[in-house]
Amino acid sequence: ASAQLPGRVNKNTHALLCRGGVFLKHCRRGAPHRRFVWCDKELENVYWCAFDRRPDLSETDGKRFRGKRIPITELRAVTAGFETEVLKSFVRPRSISWGGLVPGRRRTNSLGEVNRQAKESVCFSLVSEKRTLDLEADTEQVRNHWADAFRQLL
Repeated sequence: ASAQLPGRVNKNTHALLCRGGVFLKHCRRGAPHRRFVWCDKELENVYWCAFDRRPDLSETDGKRFRGKRIPITELRAVTAGFETEVLKSFVRPRSISWGGLVPGRRRTNSLGEVNRQAKESVCFSLVSEKRTLDLEADTEQVRNHWADAFRQLL
């Protein structure tokens, strides 16, 4: 008998979430970091770790990792774009003197680029009561695919 998948999760979505992906993780302080993000096979937790420290998921059920995680049961929303305070901090509202969008706090990313402005079309957030996981995908298509996958868990 096959295992029951939670919510409206189909096999392709389950495979995507368990295989994991690489994103730029934004945080309140400091520069964004490349992070490997995945779920365990039971879809009980979403985990993330430094890209160069990702576990070999073929040898584990995905749950033996002792890093950062959010229990899926604590997820309240999956938002696209600049909906959280962390992502909103990348852009201040229009300024009369500048006449347009002005980069937020001075930031340096992992490539050493200063004042890098996140693109709203590729950002999404996993929101729980305790924290948010603010991620930036490589493309809008990848963002949509992953955001939709996480929404199936709600």
